Amino acid sequence: MRALFLTWDGPQQSYLESLFFPIFQGLRARGVELSVLQLTWATPAQLEPTRAAAQRRGIPYVSVATPARLRTLALPAVVPYGAAVTLRHLRKEHIETLFPRSLIPMSMALVVRRLRPRLDLLFDADGFMADERLDFGGWSESGAPYRVLRRVEANGVRAARAVICRSQAARRILSERARLAETEQQKIFVAPNAKDASEFTPGTPESRALTRAAFGIPAQVPWLVYVGSIGPQYCPELMLDAYARVLERRPDARLSCFTLHENALRPLLARSGLSAAQVDVRPAAPAQVPAILAAADVGLALRRETPSQRGISPIKVGEYLLCGLPVVASRVGDLEEQLGASDTALLVDTADRGAAEQIAAWIVGRVLGNRDALRAPARELGLRWFALEQCVATYAAMFGHAARSSP
Repeated sequence: MRALFLTWDGPQQSYLESLFFPIFQGLRARGVELSVLQLTWATPAQLEPTRAAAQRRGIPYVSVATPARLRTLALPAVVPYGAAVTLRHLRKEHIETLFPRSLIPMSMALVVRRLRPRLDLLFDADGFMADERLDFGGWSESGAPYRVLRRVEANGVRAARAVICRSQAARRILSERARLAETEQQKIFVAPNAKDASEFTPGTPESRALTRAAFGIPAQVPWLVYVGSIGPQYCPELMLDAYARVLERRPDARLSCFTLHENALRPLLARSGLSAAQVDVRPAAPAQVPAILAAADVGLALRRETPSQRGISPIKVGEYLLCGLPVVASRVGDLEEQLGASDTALLVDTADRGAAEQIAAWIVGRVLGNRDALRAPARELGLRWFALEQCVATYAAMFGHAARSSP
């Protein structure tokens, strides 16, 4: 089977090379050939890492710049433009299966489907984009953008031959919103965000020592790490508050935040009373991340527990655990079921006024004195839920669900 993965986004996104390309490479061995069409407003220089990663993995990749004048007109202009670009690409490459990611590409796909009614349509629902705008973007539940995208979501789930999402909670919600009959709900598959367990590993004592030395972290110094974006949904204030409380117990502790959003974090540091010397903020190349995580003591992965977060699977949680790193997280997506019974994870209520103290007490009292003992069970938990092989198998099952014969 040949399929076109359709996506739409801006700069400072690395999910294609870090998440989807490894899945697509794994699918090739299972008879699914995926190419990628990315509609974007990123610059050619910003897209170069994506192009290079696609080439390394042998994945056909095309990016198309979305004109600025269309973006100013928002969805009514972007959707028909994207649909036209997609239709031309499908015809040129003789591809019969379209696989859009999230709601705006699905909006385009539904337009294409009207023009090509026999088009085979799949859907990567990938969380609840419209609901995230409600929770964090100032949208109104009665506003036209939210109502339109909710309709796209329901229509996309109904129209797609098969759907993939990130959590069992998302599967239930998508089924209810699309009003699927019980017999139809089997077409929705669940694949938590996964990573290559041969790349994200605990390393060796020697490799961990070298990494700590490279970042100036002595062997016995507690090292907390955060990898990812900075925004209100990631609870940066709570993360900094918890770190300040760790410092009360362990004044030598260090926090490193590896992010592309340094400018968003610096003002929060100033308000928290923490100095730049106490918190290291910098980007990290993707190739550096596994070694960093393996050498650290605790990984932080907080999220606000809002309705939109029921549909997510935090990528960093899988990365942390596969590297043998104990994790502090929230009860979002399916993490309660996946991690709730493990001693290598602490799930906190981010709205609880005592959350920072709870985190600090767990890190100092539970983790630091047992770091070596927690490495293996953390790795085992990561392999159980977030290994790439399982994710590829689920995607393959989704592609094969009630598979249409090739025309």
